[in-house]
Amino acid sequence: MRTYRSLSPRLRHLFSGLFSAMFFGFLSARLFGSGFSPVSGSGGALPGFLPASAFPCAWFLFYLTEGAAYSLALCAPCSARKHGSAAYIYFLSIFIAFFFPLLFFSMRALSFALIWEILYLIAFLAMAVLFWRCRKAAAVLLLPCIGFLIYCIVVSGAILRSR
Repeated sequence: MRTYRSLSPRLRHLFSGLFSAMFFGFLSARLFGSGFSPVSGSGGALPGFLPASAFPCAWFLFYLTEGAAYSLALCAPCSARKHGSAAYIYFLSIFIAFFFPLLFFSMRALSFALIWEILYLIAFLAMAVLFWRCRKAAAVLLLPCIGFLIYCIVVSGAILRSR
């Protein structure tokens, strides 16, 4: 039986990237909630362009893509300094993503949650730049995620304006 240490470095990076993104995304949703009913129940109207039923699937694909991009960047033959910077910003983005449902759904701090989302987008853009320096394919993999984050910021802004 093969253990984690006996796997090749590429498989270990793939496992750690996918596992960390999926695990913290799932844990955050379970701990802090991930539905729109608390927001809509507190006086904020949901925008008409919001397919709320598509969000769980979209976030699953988002975290899967983020983890895959991280593992691609770490498998690239570049300097340890570039790998360290990419890993740091990746885990910073995971940290930011972990606490967003707490702000948005549990605490209903919609203004602060919008600022937090913009911070998340900035971290994601920095991550794309660092991944580009390691492996271009990893950065290109993040482009749909960046587009989805911009869409989420628009949705959050619409919900905030409706209050």
